[in-house]
Amino acid sequence: MAKNGESILLDPFNHYLEEPRPSRGIPSRHESGQPRRCTMRCDQDRGLTPQAQALLAGCGKKHFTGRSETVNAVLSNHRQSVDVLVPVVEPCVRQEPSGRSYSGMFGDEYPLYKYTFREGDVFYEEVQAEPWSSGPVFFLALQDEDGNWVAETLWPEEDIENA
Repeated sequence: MAKNGESILLDPFNHYLEEPRPSRGIPSRHESGQPRRCTMRCDQDRGLTPQAQALLAGCGKKHFTGRSETVNAVLSNHRQSVDVLVPVVEPCVRQEPSGRSYSGMFGDEYPLYKYTFREGDVFYEEVQAEPWSSGPVFFLALQDEDGNWVAETLWPEEDIENA
């Protein structure tokens, strides 16, 4: 039992409480009115900046590729099938696994993605920074095919330092 300000360490989860756990659950606030303190270790993914997400959103529409393909369609009234020529469309930005990944503190693997724009530009997700705050905090940004950072997708140093 903890006494007057001592902490109890719950080893499997790295949690601690300011007082013993009541049998009916833990209230969200201490008797003094202050929030209870609980901590845990985990991977934290900040992901891409809003600017990078906006860049990768493209226009949001599908576009004709200039190609068509034949599909077999069944006419409901006539119980007959016909071949129909259908235009092939694709999004402004195509996302696919890049084959690269990064590892969390418990060995979990997180995939990184490759983004291909219709105009031919290709960008790759990469870990820009990995500060520690009760576990690694992953900040992702985009790099071009030559490995240069895309400046408008970088996280500000202030955000990284305050993680």
